[in-house]
Amino acid sequence: MNQNLSQPPRLSDRLLLPAMLVASILALSPAIAPAKDLDVELQLGGRKLRAAFQPVVSEVRKSTVEIWCGSKHVAMGVVLDNEGHVLTKASELQSNITCRFSDETEVRAKFLAADREYDLALLDVEHDKLVPIKWANEDLADIGRWVVTAGIDESPIAIGMSSVRSINIPKVRGKAWLGIEMDVATDRPKIQSIRPFSSASRSGLRTGDVILQVSDKVVDTRDLMISALSQFTPGDSLFVRVLRGSDYKNFQVTLDRWGKDAFHRQAIQNRMGAKLSNRRAGFIGVMQHDSVMSSHNCGGPLLNLDGEVIGLNIARGGRTESYAIPVSLLKERIEELESGRLAVALPMYILPEVEYVSNTSDRKEVVLPEPPPLPEN
Repeated sequence: MNQNLSQPPRLSDRLLLPAMLVASILALSPAIAPAKDLDVELQLGGRKLRAAFQPVVSEVRKSTVEIWCGSKHVAMGVVLDNEGHVLTKASELQSNITCRFSDETEVRAKFLAADREYDLALLDVEHDKLVPIKWANEDLADIGRWVVTAGIDESPIAIGMSSVRSINIPKVRGKAWLGIEMDVATDRPKIQSIRPFSSASRSGLRTGDVILQVSDKVVDTRDLMISALSQFTPGDSLFVRVLRGSDYKNFQVTLDRWGKDAFHRQAIQNRMGAKLSNRRAGFIGVMQHDSVMSSHNCGGPLLNLDGEVIGLNIARGGRTESYAIPVSLLKERIEELESGRLAVALPMYILPEVEYVSNTSDRKEVVLPEPPPLPEN
């Protein structure tokens, strides 16, 4: 008995009282007060509330990275080992991948392999001070527990509550839709109009753009473009290259499901909460929690109050739903990725990179491959 009393309290026990106090404050807030009047620092995403959970992420943040593609923060990731393997979310990746560490260093990353079933990607980096992630021994035992999403900063990205231990998120069924209407006056795949809130609208495509390439297929007619798009299903992300005026433009698009009503519901949902993930369906046995985070926060670790990594956030699925791959399932997928049994290939939405050494210096530069030739007319 005395020996047990002399043991230091677990981190979760030390954080329980502050968490209960925060919950009490929220419960005492006037029920009729609109949410916008609630002090932002008392909300789950408030800076002071997140700062109270800094001890939970103090160690894990050293094993966490931000994934940047060019100048855009697209995802989070975790260091798997001292050899430089980094695990992240695949479908948010684009070209020119960089990992940013908690010590503020930035390192270029090489794409190695993808697990398409669970939307995971394996990257490779060269860094002298890697701190491999330490996984929990088991999955989260109960629902209704605090969960914490770690980033590279001292405070966590988000906190929330676990809601479902294991849930299947079925693939989106139906016909895929880009949200464009083609110019019938020409045989070229020229965009005549774009539907509001559509995949084309969100990705940055414009009226007048001529589509030259869909994924790895060069298309020079409307029929070829339609045929190329028909190979994909709703929720798929792919690379599209267009001619805009005299310039080539490259876009990553995520196809929607055909159907106006479903499409409007998605647009409304996107406006009500954080940006949803490109790939947010087609997962088996994932854990659901209500942490509020955007799509670029996925791919990083999810912790319990003891600072144990119980899973990897894989998708922001809705206004109140975020999904994480539990640690038991995650270890199986990592073994597959590192075994070499999964094909080492660039996903269809990542532009390939070509490295060459300049004739006048030893500096390596990264350039895009030559685009397809311009149509004659």
